[in-house]
Order: sequence, then C-alpha cells, then structure tokens
Amino acid sequence: MRWAFPLLLLVFLGCGAPQEPEPLPPPGPNPLWVQVNPDGRTIHVGDTLTMSASVLVPQDFGSVSVTWAVSDDEVATVSSEGIVTGLAAGSIGVRATLMNNKGQWTQGVATLHVE
Repeated sequence: MRWAFPLLLLVFLGCGAPQEPEPLPPPGPNPLWVQVNPDGRTIHVGDTLTMSASVLVPQDFGSVSVTWAVSDDEVATVSSEGIVTGLAAGSIGVRATLMNNKGQWTQGVATLHVE
C-alpha cells in the first residue's frame, strides 16, 4: 500500500491540466426582423385580403421561402400565397414563417379581425 499514493500522484500529474472546450462556431446569419402586413385589419366573412411579409436579412442569409398559417382555420384560411379568406366572425393571428436554404427560420405574426 505504500506505493499507492505515489502511483496516484503520477497518474494525476500525467493527465495534465483540464483542456478548454473548443469554442462553438459563430451563429449563422439570422433575419433581424419579420413584419407581417397588414396588421390589425378587419375583413368581412367571404372577403379576401392579401398578406405580405417584409424581412430584413443580412446579405449572406440566402434564398428565402415563406409559409403561411392562421391560428384558427374556422375563422379564416390562408393560401400558400398569403391570401386570407374570412369564414366566420372572430380574431386570428396570421403567421408568416420564413426559412432560408440553410434551415434557419424566423416568424412574424399579424392580427386580423373577421366580421
């Protein structure tokens, strides 16, 4: 047992100092913001309204695709082109999800009222 302590000391010293983890790569470019327009508008049942999404992105963000969705498809529907059709009275959120060819995404939401 006399040699156990020196052996442990050698093993510990042989390990060296703990290694610093490698730094993470910098985050990829992300949109600075997305604005969905028009916001706060009111349409009537049966009417349509074309929504748009404005986005401010860095130059190297890449090509962007937009996917549209509504929070309640019983109040209104939205097409893949952002055309909202009022179906019943109520208020909904209209969401635009923007995704680039690198898999980065962001969202914006506008409120729409249907009478």
